[in-house]
Amino acid sequence: MLSLLSQLQQAVQQQQWDNATQCLQQLRAQHRQQFAQTSNTVLKEITDLALQVFDHSDFQARWEIAKLFPDLGTTAIAPLLEILQNEEADSEERWFIARLLSQFQTDKVLDTLVAVLETSQDEELNAILIETLGSFEAKAIPALTALVQQPRFSVLATTALAQMRHPETITFLQDQTRNQDEIARTAAIEALGSFNDIAIVPLLRQATQDLAAPVRKEAAIALGLWGAKAPELNLTADLRPLLYDFNAEVCQQAAIALGRIASNEAAELVFQALVSPATPIPLQREFARSLLWMETPQSLEYLLQALDSVPLPTRIEITKLLGRIKTPALQSQAAQGLLTFFQQQPQIEDHLAQALAQAWGYLGDRAAIPVLEQLTRSPSKTVQLHAIAALKRFNPVD
Repeated sequence: MLSLLSQLQQAVQQQQWDNATQCLQQLRAQHRQQFAQTSNTVLKEITDLALQVFDHSDFQARWEIAKLFPDLGTTAIAPLLEILQNEEADSEERWFIARLLSQFQTDKVLDTLVAVLETSQDEELNAILIETLGSFEAKAIPALTALVQQPRFSVLATTALAQMRHPETITFLQDQTRNQDEIARTAAIEALGSFNDIAIVPLLRQATQDLAAPVRKEAAIALGLWGAKAPELNLTADLRPLLYDFNAEVCQQAAIALGRIASNEAAELVFQALVSPATPIPLQREFARSLLWMETPQSLEYLLQALDSVPLPTRIEITKLLGRIKTPALQSQAAQGLLTFFQQQPQIEDHLAQALAQAWGYLGDRAAIPVLEQLTRSPSKTVQLHAIAALKRFNPVD
């Protein structure tokens, strides 16, 4: 270590910053395990030299050098805090240090982070400081809840508290569901949805009617999780309006949520939205996937029924989805349903015929063999190839 330290000192004296960075990287790679037994005097020397290099380095070099400071232990704290508090210091350097201090979770660091926030006018630095405070978990809850009362920090502090997922934040987050800022409400609902506390469910239900789409989206996600583990809550009625929401992401998450619930009632709601003439094709595909995820006899029957009501692109998507069914009993139901659909059509478009052949091949029901043989004589070469490939799955060649 002493040899490398000597090289580092020389590189710094000669302002050879690239060489100095390499020395620091080597120190960390070769001697980090020895730092715990190294004297404070030597550690302080390494820290001071590292900070000089840090001050004269570009972004990438700083990224590498920053990895060294946590290994140096508490010796690094005081000089790092000194730079953070220096309003004349380089902004990027202060940002790096603000993030780095999450590795030193002491009361002194926490108090300094809050003190810098009180005076800093650098919005980017403030965001990083609050994010770092959030990493302190329960220790930072009093400080962050106090910052919420200050308008310029309110949303950032709320977001930091929401990301903690700590039980002590529940009451605070419940209050934030009434915040005028939709970002704060969204963060609160998203966080509340992760707690296993049934008292939160009424707030989630109420949030499905929020004017902000991101809030409704997070409410849908959370209700889907609750509906899957507590079917007695009967959350399908709360999710139904979201299937017809003005925001497509809300509709998608409502379908996913109902897919998690996977009841016959949930399947019926998704089916109704799927076949609605007002539903755009991208959302029809999402609704079809939701029915597939349920993988129940009822959801499968709805997918087969939808084939008669949806436009061609959605028919093709549903056919492909039916080929992915894994439950053996349902595979036969799907294959037979597709056969019935095929036989009722006066004409099958080539892309749909390809999807049908592929689905029958995956489903493995031998009742489809005669139709596949018929498709091998299709005027379309591509349809022929798909049918031949499907037939090979019934009689694989070793």
